[in-house]
Amino acid sequence: MEDLNVYPSQPVNFYLTGIGSAGDRLPDYGDIMWTPFPVMVKNKLSLTAVSIFWIAVTVFFYRHRIWLFYYIWGAVGFTLLLVSFLRGSFVEYQLEHQAAMFLHQLLNYFDIETAVFDRAVCTLLIMTEVDNSWTVLNVDIENSGLLEMCILLGLIIFYPPYKPTRKAIFSLVAVVCVYAINLLRLFIVIFSIHWFGRDIASIAHSILGRLVFFILIVALYWEILTKPSLKIVRENIENDASITGKGT
Repeated sequence: MEDLNVYPSQPVNFYLTGIGSAGDRLPDYGDIMWTPFPVMVKNKLSLTAVSIFWIAVTVFFYRHRIWLFYYIWGAVGFTLLLVSFLRGSFVEYQLEHQAAMFLHQLLNYFDIETAVFDRAVCTLLIMTEVDNSWTVLNVDIENSGLLEMCILLGLIIFYPPYKPTRKAIFSLVAVVCVYAINLLRLFIVIFSIHWFGRDIASIAHSILGRLVFFILIVALYWEILTKPSLKIVRENIENDASITGKGT
């Protein structure tokens, strides 16, 4: 893999555009399209103003105990603001970098040959067994788990029935589980491409990987939000029935 040193050092995303041939080669030598890495331009003044407005409305709903609007406004606003602040940040970079490095080590353990770039550490080269060629996987915000983490954190943190201790524990569990589920999804996609060729990439990513991810995420939502909520509702109904019975 010493030949990879000839790669340009600028940060870029690159995607395979052709299908059905074993001609996956390096930039300028194969059917590869290069696209500049998306840059997140943050207007700090606008973000600050929006954050202050969001906090003010959230506090208003909380103090007036308008719980439905508090939950919706708080969770949605928190998710959007958190994604805005973390986009292009060190946190996002580390999530993507650690995912790529973990997959690199795990896949090599299963004798699936991969390679990483010194200056593009969120990118994996995957050797496909069928075509005897390379396929490129770029770990970015779409498949790093960051978006799903932010959404779930918003739903947990602003859920009124939960006490602070439970929110903290569930938040930690949610982040770890989402990251692990996302790694499993990527592993399934890469494993499929390696053994069945890159022609299956669309099916592996769009159907198989997302199906596994969706099922496990729904199960996580059930355990963290739905199941405890049903328990709280049942306890409230039983308490109300007990009070009513004593009153009669």
